[in-house]
Amino acid sequence: MNRNGDIYYTELSHLDPISSTFFLRSSASFLRQDTEGAAMTSDTYTAQLAILKLFKRSSVTFSAKYKFSDFDEIHPIFLVSRQDNSIGLLSTYVYKNAFGVKGIGLALAAGYSHNESSIDFYTYDSLLVSAGVSYSF
Repeated sequence: MNRNGDIYYTELSHLDPISSTFFLRSSASFLRQDTEGAAMTSDTYTAQLAILKLFKRSSVTFSAKYKFSDFDEIHPIFLVSRQDNSIGLLSTYVYKNAFGVKGIGLALAAGYSHNESSIDFYTYDSLLVSAGVSYSF
């Protein structure tokens, strides 16, 4: 399968302040993967809703996502057209000015997603746990 090609992406998002420290972010996106191998050419539609809470030195985010992918052609190995439905949840915590140093941040993230495909080979569950350090200047 030839996977060379072009990718086109667009996203619309809106941030609604609920209070001075509480925000709601909604977004919708479209992704077109225009590959030379038609079985991997697809359109993907995504909707996401996130809640953000700000604290004095930290922030917490919870988000939920739904994604639908529709592939253009019949898969040459599995001999069916592929469609995927995916849901996911993600939570992040960011602590600013860690260790009393301005610009240093600590981040934790945890998430889960489930992808259901018309081709069993592409059905999966994934779990994400991560930690990181950042520096802003």
